[in-house]
Amino acid sequence: MTLFERLSRIPDPRVDINVKHDLVDVVFLVFSAVLSGATG
Repeated sequence: MTLFERLSRIPDPRVDINVKHDLVDVVFLVFSAVLSGATG
């Protein structure tokens, strides 16, 4: 199972009107930022 497959199983609690990007994309970007040392 790939990372994207695992991330796609996370339920998205957002309301449809507030969704501009897929939750998988947002979580992956945050995960990548944390791994590369982002602090804010």
